[in-house]
Amino acid sequence: ALATLLAGDVIVNHPSVLVKKLHVWVYGSPQIADDTFLRSAMNAAPRLKKFLRGNGRFNRFVTLSNRCKVDAIVDVTKAALSERKKLGGVHGSVVHFAEPRYLLTDAQSSSAAHELD
Repeated sequence: ALATLLAGDVIVNHPSVLVKKLHVWVYGSPQIADDTFLRSAMNAAPRLKKFLRGNGRFNRFVTLSNRCKVDAIVDVTKAALSERKKLGGVHGSVVHFAEPRYLLTDAQSSSAAHELD
């Protein structure tokens, strides 16, 4: 989550840094914003929209368990913030900034390799 927040800060508050030179890789990162905030931020900072839409600059990796369940960390924010909606502050759906790329466990990798034989 901190890497995502730092990248957003650099993009929005440091215009001298070229967006095309930024690349972010996160592993099992939780959501940090709702869709209302994300839309607002992208409208206020076109550089953020360019970064998130551009050529693999933001990469989010998520581990799948042997039962194909997603790493618990990636949805922890959604679970916590769903309760906060009742209190206010979260108005939209909690979102990730990028679609995941799934990583296999060692057992899954071995199984996939055997299937190729």
